[in-house]
Amino acid sequence: MSLDVIEAVLSNPDLKGWDGFGVVVQAYNRRASYVLKWIYELAERLDRKVMVRLVKGAYWDTEIKHAQVEGLDGFPVFTQRLQRT
Repeated sequence: MSLDVIEAVLSNPDLKGWDGFGVVVQAYNRRASYVLKWIYELAERLDRKVMVRLVKGAYWDTEIKHAQVEGLDGFPVFTQRLQRT
């Protein structure tokens, strides 16, 4: 739903030329790379600049606990740091 709101706001012709819009993406979320790609493609398509802040994830513990309580097979967030090669 939040991506729909972002697209609606950035698509508003009254805001054309305003480059003050920004988003925050949680880096530990498994969908982060897809969200970043989507934002980039949207900005390109609309010829807009979008500020992006990448954060570790304020709700990491909550996401883990919720998945455990629900008995999910995996977690919606990464559970360990990726190692550089």
